Amino acid sequence: MTRSDSMSRMIIPCTKCGREKYFEGLCYYCKINERRLEISMLSHEVVQQKIQIIINEIREGNFDQVEELLMSLISIRNINTSYIAEACLEQNIFLQSIVYKDASEKTRDTLIHKLLTTDNSLEASHLLCCLAMIGDDYVQQVFKELQANPLPWRKELYVDPSVYAHNGGWAFREDGNKEALIYEECRTFVTGERKQYPILVGEMNGGHCPSCGCDLLDILTIDGSDEKLKFLNLEGIVKVTICPNCIYYEEAIFCKYELNGESHLLNMESKEENMLTHDDVKKMTTNRLTLSHKPVSKYYGITDEINTIGGMAEWIQDFQYLNCPKCNKIMKYFAQIHWNTIDEYADGTLYFEICHECQIIAIHHQQT
Repeated sequence: MTRSDSMSRMIIPCTKCGREKYFEGLCYYCKINERRLEISMLSHEVVQQKIQIIINEIREGNFDQVEELLMSLISIRNINTSYIAEACLEQNIFLQSIVYKDASEKTRDTLIHKLLTTDNSLEASHLLCCLAMIGDDYVQQVFKELQANPLPWRKELYVDPSVYAHNGGWAFREDGNKEALIYEECRTFVTGERKQYPILVGEMNGGHCPSCGCDLLDILTIDGSDEKLKFLNLEGIVKVTICPNCIYYEEAIFCKYELNGESHLLNMESKEENMLTHDDVKKMTTNRLTLSHKPVSKYYGITDEINTIGGMAEWIQDFQYLNCPKCNKIMKYFAQIHWNTIDEYADGTLYFEICHECQIIAIHHQQT
């Protein structure tokens, strides 16, 4: 469907947020927000009851029936998943690795035993992801050993075991110690007044892409000195500039930033035709996204296409941490913006990663 085709249909604004859509009632995002609000308001007793229901259903072989509820409880309430992990292990369920984030030592050791004795590369891949979510000293030791002495299933994997650590939000530094690839704190984006700093989503940059000529967009403007964003360690105004046309074609766009609000793009090479008009880009600045007043769980953004800064990402395809183009060190994830929250005709998600040392931010896109 083209933009002109969509525009020719009758627009029915969302009855709550005013977002343009083509059906009656609440938009997709307002429905999600209502459901998430309901879960956030549940009492501790009710949450514990739901956890027990989930465990019982998993043991009955009905994981699919409770998966959505489980993921919501993890993302919104950051529930302890140790007993759920036990139930999943009993049923050999490893696809949702986040379930193992609070696994007991006994569960961890069983996962490691399975990993060391399996001859199935796909199972090994899932087990590595689950262990990465645990990420304790023993897991790190096992990953190092597997890196140095690979088992037969390694030949069928695309990357070394050390790379699977990224799924848990950490990596090995050059000295072999653990390095965090995510921030433990997290904020989400809410609908509000765009004047309410410390963050703006989508501002016209005034420049044009050196590759395709499209209007440049400051996709994020961050006031790092604000108390709510101190955890980012950005002491100043940071603007993240992208070409909204080339982001679809470049493996990543790299933006060099200064703490006074200046920024410029690095190494634009796509040379693709510009498919966006000035008005198309201008419309991306009319969203009403601003920063939430209160912090949320670091897992808040792992489901439901929620925009977040800090915490963990909802990887559409697979976890992907880039290397800084200047120092070649692995970059730290710090934000995600789902394209259709600022452009209803767009698809996929923008992921933001940062190298503080070189003051470079990478922005890459994964398609739904």
